[in-house]
Parts: sequence; structure tokens; C-alpha cells
Amino acid sequence: MPTLFDQLVQLIEQEFYDVDFLDHQWPDIKGNLAAQYRTATGVDQQEALLQQAVQSLPVSHAVLLTPALKAKIAQHEEHPRRLRPVITAYGDVVVAQIRSFKVRTTTVADIQQFAEACQTATHLILDLRLNDGGAGSVVVELASRLLPADTPVLRIRDRLGFHMARPHQVTSFPENRNLDHEAEVQAIQQYHYVEYRTRAAADPLFRGEIIVVVDSRCYSCGEIFVQAMKEHTQAAVVGAPSAGFVVAATDYPLSHGYGVMIPFAEMRSGRDVMLEGTGVEPHIKANVTDLDNDPLLNFLAGLNLLG
Repeated sequence: MPTLFDQLVQLIEQEFYDVDFLDHQWPDIKGNLAAQYRTATGVDQQEALLQQAVQSLPVSHAVLLTPALKAKIAQHEEHPRRLRPVITAYGDVVVAQIRSFKVRTTTVADIQQFAEACQTATHLILDLRLNDGGAGSVVVELASRLLPADTPVLRIRDRLGFHMARPHQVTSFPENRNLDHEAEVQAIQQYHYVEYRTRAAADPLFRGEIIVVVDSRCYSCGEIFVQAMKEHTQAAVVGAPSAGFVVAATDYPLSHGYGVMIPFAEMRSGRDVMLEGTGVEPHIKANVTDLDNDPLLNFLAGLNLLG
């Protein structure tokens, strides 16, 4: 059976999307770590070298999944609804805490409740400060309540997609077949270059003022959504730059209870803006990290953003 290191190397070379890195930087990194791995004694030394191999990939979302980390993640994901959206109305102001774009966490039903809460509002505050990312399909569902149909909000391409001029367009995926984002991963692997566009929603679009609150704890598809608000609305984005962790990654099994998360595709905004490594820049920079709803409303009112 191949060693853990050999299994990891094979997956990186098969799945990682940055072919230029694999052609130029990776051979020396692999050779150096392989020599060390052959003489390593004990699990701790071997695991450290596996970590170095994964961390050498020059983008986010590259993670060695040790048995301990996998157990922690499994426990963390036992209750996905703990990060469901929290929608609170203050008169004609609605504060929507969108804490995740995972399919199991932020459901179509949640987004329908969001749309209904916004029907009589004049101001909408979208709080993305604690958003842990998730699926492009959920970005589309939420954006479809705020943007006209056929608005591009996300582009994803794997290593083969870099040779394609036009993306394959998608609008949504059946929720029950995409609970762990598997339908989206399959679409990217099939079409290689995919553009997500909003769909026509049954509810009227929100026509009031939009404020987006963001900071460095906003990740991945959360950042894509904030950028979509910048690109396609007059929303005021307030806070600190987002994390800049914006690639598509999926898990692959290794032997002995290990696994690895490998970025298999690049993600960009609907207008082809690269966010990996930079994040989304707010219009108004401010420290909003510790503000709960009431002080946040007061702060935004002080900026004359609430009318």
C-alpha cells in the first residue's frame, strides 16, 4: 500500500487547480519532503511533514484532516442549524445575520422567511461578520431576493476550465441532492468552468436601502456574496476587509483515518474579480467586530446610513 505521503502527493497532483505551481514550485517541495518522510520516525514527525506538504499549496482551504481534526469537525457539524440565519425587525429596519451559506444550515425555507421579513422594510442590514462560507447555490438563493434574474454572482473553474472561453451557466441545484454540496462539485467537475446566476424569485425584490456589515471572520462564499452586493447594488459595505479565503475545495480520504481538503477550483466574483488573498474591501472601514444589534444600529445611524 502506498504511504500516506505518496497518497497525499498523488491527490495534490491530480486535483489541485494551480498547474503552474505544480509544474514549477511543487517538484522541489515534494522531493525535499519525500526525503525527510523516508527517514522520519514516529507518527508526529510524519504528520508534521504531511502538514508541510499541504500548507505549501499557495492558497487557502488546503487542510490535512488528521483523525483528531476529523472527529472535531464531525462533532461541530452534528448540529448544522446552530448557524441558521437570525432575522430581527426593528420597526422598518431588518437585521439579517447570515452566518453560513452551507445548504444544511441556510435552507430555502430560511431564505423565504428572510424575503417575507423584508417585504415591509425600508432598510436591510445584512450582517456577514461571522459567515463561514458554504455553497454557491445558497449565495444564488439569497441574491435572487435582492438582484434581478440572470445576474452573475460567482464564477468557478478547475484546471481544465482555464482553457475555456465561456462558462456553463447555472441558477440553482435541488436542495435535497446538494446537502453536502455534492451536486455542485459534480457540476464543476463535469463542466470545468461554471457561472452562477440569479434566478427569478416569486417574491418581489427588496427595493429599500441595503447595508452590508463585514469583517475578517467572513469567509469564502460569504465573501462572494458581499462582493455581489458591491458589484450589483448601491449597498454600503461597512467594516473591515473579509478574510480572502475564496477557493472551491473538497475532502478526499487517505488511509489510517486521515483525509485532506484540496482546493480543486478557483473562485471569482460574477464580474471576474479575484478575492483569494485579498478579500472584499468595505466602502467604509470601521471596527464593528464586537457590536451587537443595538450598538450596531446606533453606529450605522451615526454614519447617516439609516435615514
